[in-house]
Amino acid sequence: LWTTLGLGTAVAVDGVVAVATAGGALPVLLVPTWTVLGLVGVTNPLPTALALSRHGEAAGAAAALLGAVRFGLGAAAAPLVSVLGNDDLAMAATMGAAMVGSLLIVALIRGSLDDTPEPHVVVAADPATATD
Repeated sequence: LWTTLGLGTAVAVDGVVAVATAGGALPVLLVPTWTVLGLVGVTNPLPTALALSRHGEAAGAAAALLGAVRFGLGAAAAPLVSVLGNDDLAMAATMGAAMVGSLLIVALIRGSLDDTPEPHVVVAADPATATD
């Protein structure tokens, strides 16, 4: 989680700097964008699994909440890019800010991630030895 999230944040911030200095070259925008999207795709399942491991009794509701938050943040990003200027720099800046924000959130909750409880195993009773 730390490696891919840190690398994605570094690529996103470098992408902002590259786009700001290159002045609208499409490959300068596409390479960091594809790299960040690939790293986010690799990273996404881990925080979801960590979050759901603590709430096994309500995993469906927790997964729905996580999905709604992701879609909500994605829906908020498009108008933000538009407000910032609707150009390549606005897109790179929004991506960079989202990655830095993600890294900060994970850094803030790191302590609670370290003491994640082991999953509970439920063993069914043997029907041959059950008494009524």
